[in-house]
Amino acid sequence: MRHLTVYQRLAMIIAVLSIAFFAVSAMQILVLRDAVLEERRTTIRDMVEAAVKVLAFYESEAKAGRIEPDRARQMAFASVGAMRWGEYADYLWRGKFRRWRHLCAQQSEVHQCQPLGLQG
Repeated sequence: MRHLTVYQRLAMIIAVLSIAFFAVSAMQILVLRDAVLEERRTTIRDMVEAAVKVLAFYESEAKAGRIEPDRARQMAFASVGAMRWGEYADYLWRGKFRRWRHLCAQQSEVHQCQPLGLQG
């Protein structure tokens, strides 16, 4: 270390600080990425739970005889289809809900019970 010039010592200090800076930056990016992904997971989990509750409500109304099953199915799909969240109005994809199979149990194909002619 004594035989290094001032320029070389300064360059070594800058190199070590740069490596440390990039390492800290990389760690912060990973932490931020994990936080964003966890927030998305939580939001999606909450939206799915809300959609399942809406479907369960309409299913119970149909079983109790207060609404006809076909009408309950249409109302449930319309309610879930109108759910949006986020800055870009993200939505839930209907094909992921296994619970809907209970509402569509009387139909031979799932897409027959989806409202507004939407295929899924």
